[in-house]
Amino acid sequence: AWGLGWQKGWRMIGIGLILSLPALLISLAGALVSGPAAPVNPQDAAAMTASVGQSLALLSLSCLSLLVSIPLGIWQLLSEQACIQENTNVFESLGRAWRVFLENPGQVVVLMLIQFGIGLATGLFVGVPTVLLVFGAMLMPFLLSLFCCLVPLIFAVGTLTSTYFYTLWTLAWREWTAPSSGEEQLSATV
Repeated sequence: AWGLGWQKGWRMIGIGLILSLPALLISLAGALVSGPAAPVNPQDAAAMTASVGQSLALLSLSCLSLLVSIPLGIWQLLSEQACIQENTNVFESLGRAWRVFLENPGQVVVLMLIQFGIGLATGLFVGVPTVLLVFGAMLMPFLLSLFCCLVPLIFAVGTLTSTYFYTLWTLAWREWTAPSSGEEQLSATV
């Protein structure tokens, strides 16, 4: 299974690298905008104004990075499906994913929203108790042992959630790309 999986591993890495470039470039721009942090004298109005402007620019770039990352993440999921299920190379996968999205935009967005909602609920379900236990462990050592017992459960929930979503996208891809009944009859006669 490992060997079969790595036959397409480099293609998957290529898809991920290409689609992460825009967010990476925005992050680099944010790093350039933020520059080295220097203490600002509250009495220096010009320095305070520059510091506030720098913070607003960094916040804007962070929001832009998030807005760019969401659709690119969905494009990556669809491209990975094309690569795995149709044995396409990196650029063919990107093109195929884009065409499938254009043919099914509403369904892709609904599936994305379902994934976001379930992911948010799962994150809250796991994250809030984890944070409480970590901070509580600082005060009470027995909570640390409770937290250590929950770590496998946290990983299990994350793994199950990831498996569920990958299966969901795989089934959706198969439905979206299945030949229509007319195409099936035509290919059967040929």
